[in-house]
Amino acid sequence: MNREEMGDTFGVIDETLVQMAQAACTLQADLDLNHVVITCGRDGIVALNHEDAWHAVAPLQQAVNAAGAGDAVSAALVVRLSAGDSWENALRWAAATSAAVVLTPGTADCHMKDILRIFQETVVRRL
Repeated sequence: MNREEMGDTFGVIDETLVQMAQAACTLQADLDLNHVVITCGRDGIVALNHEDAWHAVAPLQQAVNAAGAGDAVSAALVVRLSAGDSWENALRWAAATSAAVVLTPGTADCHMKDILRIFQETVVRRL
């Protein structure tokens, strides 16, 4: 889900990414979820499982169209986790892919050369 959906659905006020992660942790426990992923636009991605929480962020891009960026996160996570990547690496790919999507006028359209370029500067840190 995205940051706005998290707020609208669960009443989470997202003052900081750490507060967003704390709210997601509570949500995870209350609903017995294995993983929670929240897309936060230019602020990146907050994700957690029962062991860890992460924040992934790609460098800001000159956005043409943000439509489909959140869907790109979901798609990249599915592809990378299915390939056996760690959550940390999958989140790095997801953030880079999402950032590449905003460079094109279409929805969820991007170029591998952009993903690879952005991937090099994408950072994932534990919260």
